[in-house]
This record gives sequence, structure tokens and C-alpha cells, in this order.
Amino acid sequence: MTKPERWYESLSRPSQLILLTYLALCLVFGLRIIGRVRDHGQMQAAFNKAKTELAEAQETERGLIGEEQNEEIELERAVREEVLGALSDETIIAPQSAPEAPFPDGAYQLQPQAVRTPWQQWWNLFFSPTAEKDMPATP
Repeated sequence: MTKPERWYESLSRPSQLILLTYLALCLVFGLRIIGRVRDHGQMQAAFNKAKTELAEAQETERGLIGEEQNEEIELERAVREEVLGALSDETIIAPQSAPEAPFPDGAYQLQPQAVRTPWQQWWNLFFSPTAEKDMPATP
């Protein structure tokens, strides 16, 4: 009794090469798909972790904002009741203090600006290294 032939042995050489190429391509693309599925799983896990961290950070931020608002409300209540003697429904108007002068009296004097004629302004506008924008017009 003879040994039965395998089904692919009955194919011609070109058909066997085409079949072998087809199987090799299926193997390569299958391995790529498996790699992409694995990468997708890792990316999904990293995304879920980042999403959880973001939710925790937002919750912490809400708590800090709430504490800050509570401190402001408590400070305002203390100022109203203890310092000003005002009730909670009264409006308090605090005058704004004038800003301090940057120089002692008489230490700073304004220097007069050189008056430029219109043709000098045009010349500087087009030919100076730094164009003078917003130049005041001279009378």
C-alpha cells in the first residue's frame, strides 16, 4: 500500500509558492494585529489611569476652591462684625488709598521732550532702525 499524498503536494510548483506566500502574509498580518490589540490594551489602561488621576485632581481642586471661598466668607464676616460693627445685610464702602509715590517729593522731574517737525516724524517712520509707532502729532 502506498502512502497517500498530502493535498498540497498535488498542486503545481507555482500554486505551492502562491499558497506559501499567502500563508506567510496571513502570519505576518496576524502577528501585527495581535501586537496592535496588545498595544491598544496598554493604551486603554494608561488612559483609564490618567482619567482617574484627573478626576482626583479635579476633586482636590474643588475642595481647595471651597476652602478658599469659606476663608473669604469667614474673613469678611469677621471684618464686618468685629472691626466695622456692620450687619451682614449692610453694604460697606471702603475708600481706596492713593498709591505711594515712587520718588520722594522733588526727586523726580519731568524732562521736556524734543519737538519734532512733521517731516522728521515721516523720516523716522520710514528710515529709522526702530519705527516710531504712535508718535504724538505736534501742533
